[in-house]
Amino acid sequence: MEYKVSVIVPCYRVAPYIERCARSLFSQTLDSVQFIFVDDCSDDDTIPRLEALIESIPHVRERTLIVRHEQNRGVSAARETGMRYAEGEYIAYCDSDDWVESSMYETLYNAALRQDADMVECGFWQDNGHFWRRRHAMPVPDNGVLGLLSDIIRPYLWCRIVRADRYKGIHFPPVSFMEDLVIVAQLLHNCNRRVVVDEPLYYYYFNPISLTHITNSENCSRKIRDGMVIYGFLHDFVMQHYAVDEKDFIQTKINICIKFLPTWLATGDPVWRKAFLNTFPDITPAVLFDRRLSWNRKKIYLEVITGTYPLLVRLRDVCRTILAKLAGNCNFLTREVRCIK
Repeated sequence: MEYKVSVIVPCYRVAPYIERCARSLFSQTLDSVQFIFVDDCSDDDTIPRLEALIESIPHVRERTLIVRHEQNRGVSAARETGMRYAEGEYIAYCDSDDWVESSMYETLYNAALRQDADMVECGFWQDNGHFWRRRHAMPVPDNGVLGLLSDIIRPYLWCRIVRADRYKGIHFPPVSFMEDLVIVAQLLHNCNRRVVVDEPLYYYYFNPISLTHITNSENCSRKIRDGMVIYGFLHDFVMQHYAVDEKDFIQTKINICIKFLPTWLATGDPVWRKAFLNTFPDITPAVLFDRRLSWNRKKIYLEVITGTYPLLVRLRDVCRTILAKLAGNCNFLTREVRCIK
């Protein structure tokens, strides 16, 4: 059976969040949606809770799969596993601690049909631990992959649907962080027509216990290694498919380091700042003297390498929270997802 959209959800130790995520998916207004949950060897109540929810909603049972890994392999491998079972015309991914609007996949699928698009992207709400901020869908530039590497296009899978055949030959990197960047780069290269829907249909939740936000020594070391893997793959991929000068590619390295690594390594621990600088010795002069880089990016980088980033981030978050309350903005942390009775 071919579905309109297959939604793949990697699951690992998300017992407090999985029901919220699954309910939002099972509430979709689009008919003919396949749901694939990949159990990456969770050792908590994630799967029992999910199974109980599926059992209580008869109309989703026949189009819902739970695929199990025999050992923990990471989110990238879980996404690749889900792809093997996907029967949809379009593929979507959802993180298991996030949730979506009930109209998300119908909105994106209809936009894809109207414009014969290979990829459709929507806006989203992003939680920073204090309040929610709306992120608009970014206009589609003509330069595709180069736009992604220059930070013009967002490198997230979960706010997109992509025609299934565009995943042919896609490499899923063996990393725990930033895998979206590699996959989206390849998809942009494979997709002929990309459109955006500027509606915030996805809710990206700040999960303090996820691998993305944990800043212990093991994670810091892994993030540095993954950053090098990501950079190496993107370098080879772009040099193979695009006419890019080697000197200009340093901009991509800067974006990887500033957008991803420093915010994760900014624990205030000088050991990890030193490890980061030793791993990327050419980054500091490139950041300081590259005129194409915004002052805000340079400021963040300087805060990271001087060790003041954690304190300044907390101060900025407090100020933003106060301003949001004074402006009368809604606090979306208390927003309830529609439940299926």
